Amino acid sequence: TKDEGVELFNQLNPDLLFLDIVLEENTAFELLEEIEHKDVNVIFVTAFDEYALKAFRYHAVDYLLKPLQIDELVDAVKRVKEQDPKSNFLNGDP
Repeated sequence: TKDEGVELFNQLNPDLLFLDIVLEENTAFELLEEIEHKDVNVIFVTAFDEYALKAFRYHAVDYLLKPLQIDELVDAVKRVKEQDPKSNFLNGDP
């Protein structure tokens, strides 16, 4: 559920978050509104192209459409590492 996701997110305090738009009964945007660590890097991975503009209002690093192209995913993760070199999520190149 969204509440479990928010609780887990607040406990782990991740540097990078991959989100789909639709999360059971809620949306990723509702989850992002409730998390404590607002400056997290977010990459949306979704089949819903109509939410891209809204995703970038939440400072999305990238918005990848399904079916996912692996090179797009690798590029998105590299971009996060370049923008946030102090993050600990990636040791070396993807």
